[in-house]
Amino acid sequence: MSEYVATGLLAATAFGTLAIPPSEGRWTTVNGFDGSARGALRIRSDRQREMARDASDLLLTLMTNHLAVDALLVTWWGHGRGSVAWEIAMIDIEALAFNAALNGVVAGLTSRERPYRAGCTGPEEQQDHDCRGSKRYRSFFSGHSSTAFTAAGLVCSHHAHLPLYGGGAPDALACAASLGTATAVATLRVVSDQHFATDALTGAAVGALTGFGLPWLLHYRGGAPASTSARAPRGDGVSIGFVPAPLGGYLVGRF
Repeated sequence: MSEYVATGLLAATAFGTLAIPPSEGRWTTVNGFDGSARGALRIRSDRQREMARDASDLLLTLMTNHLAVDALLVTWWGHGRGSVAWEIAMIDIEALAFNAALNGVVAGLTSRERPYRAGCTGPEEQQDHDCRGSKRYRSFFSGHSSTAFTAAGLVCSHHAHLPLYGGGAPDALACAASLGTATAVATLRVVSDQHFATDALTGAAVGALTGFGLPWLLHYRGGAPASTSARAPRGDGVSIGFVPAPLGGYLVGRF
């Protein structure tokens, strides 16, 4: 119950951070590394930058959908384990809420101006939406990067401890593909001029720590003997179980 309450508070905090007013002059300087990286990686064409930005949105959506597919279709429908599917979904929501709350607080308080600020010239009414919106001052750290790596960490954590795809290479491939996609999302945020390199790198680090760390700390640490889990095998000798514990419980799998 305590985790459900904490997750709700984190989600509320994440939404609440949107109300933090931007500070236009708080962080406008650009260090040498970010300046060099932007010069080397930024796409020159406005249209192609927009396409890269949209591609990062699409990939991030696919990653979050992957989490839902693993919980609902694979675990609940495929393995017939509704209770385990619920626990996996709650772990995902918990980690994503923590990441969103942390990102919102940091981005709102630091108010770093995004790299595309150089193109925000002329009368304000003639500037595009990005220049006129408060998101212009929410560059650090990259929310797309941190969310993508949180999702990738969650996928890897689940597939490392539970044989969702039968164990072995298929589960390892799911983890590798998620990490590769998260890397692509972070890279696209830089080449599309939405973030500086340090924004994306910091976001990737925070997301990876969240996606790998929270599930291990609260649910997978130490695991539990397979004989103690309430398992119900369904084909190919695969079994997945949930063991209640003070911090929520442990998920265990066997194949």
